[in-house]
Amino acid sequence: MKVTITLKDAISVQNLSIKKANNNADYNQVDKRWVRNYVEMWGIPENIVNLLEIFCGKISPKQLLEEGKITKQKYESLRDKRRFFMDEFENKDKKLLIDFFKKNKLLIITDILKGREQFAADWMLVTKYDRRKDETSWVLADINKAMSIFGEGEVRVSPRGSIFIGRITLQRKGGDGGRETGDMLQFKIRPCDLFRY
Repeated sequence: MKVTITLKDAISVQNLSIKKANNNADYNQVDKRWVRNYVEMWGIPENIVNLLEIFCGKISPKQLLEEGKITKQKYESLRDKRRFFMDEFENKDKKLLIDFFKKNKLLIITDILKGREQFAADWMLVTKYDRRKDETSWVLADINKAMSIFGEGEVRVSPRGSIFIGRITLQRKGGDGGRETGDMLQFKIRPCDLFRY
C-alpha cells in the first residue's frame, strides 16, 4: 500500500506492508514462489535448487526412487511420499541448505519482508482482531525494525521438518488440493510478534 503525506512544503510517499491477524490465527504468508524464481534473486547454486525442489516436492521421492537416487527403504520411511522434510535429508544435504540460508539470511529477509525497488516497504502495519472483545489493535513499525524482529534467531531445522530463518518459517506451500502450486516454497511469519517489541 502506498501512503502519500502532504505537508505545507513537501510531499512524502511511503510504502506500507500490511498484515492482518486474529488472536487464534497468527500465521501469515509473506512470500511464495517457485524455487526457480528465487534463483536469480539470490544466486542459488544448482545443487541447492535441486535440494529445495526435493523439499517442496517439485522433484518427487518417487522420481528419485525410479532414478536410483534413493533406496526403496528410504522411500518407505518418508512421512509424505510427495516430498522430503528437512529432517529426512542426509546430514550433508541438510548442512548445505542451512549454510546457504545462513550465508544469505539478510538478503532473503530483506527481499521477503521489505521487497525491492519502487515497491519496497518503508513500514509494516499489523492489525490484530480479538473476537472475544470485538476489538482491533494495531502496531506500526519501521521496516528495518520489523526485519530485525522477524530475522532474530538462528537458521535451523524446525521441529516439524521445515526451516526457521530467525522467526520466519520456510516450508512447502501445500494445501492446494493436489494442484501443482502446492509444490511452491512459502515464507511465513507470526505478525503478532511485532506487538511484543
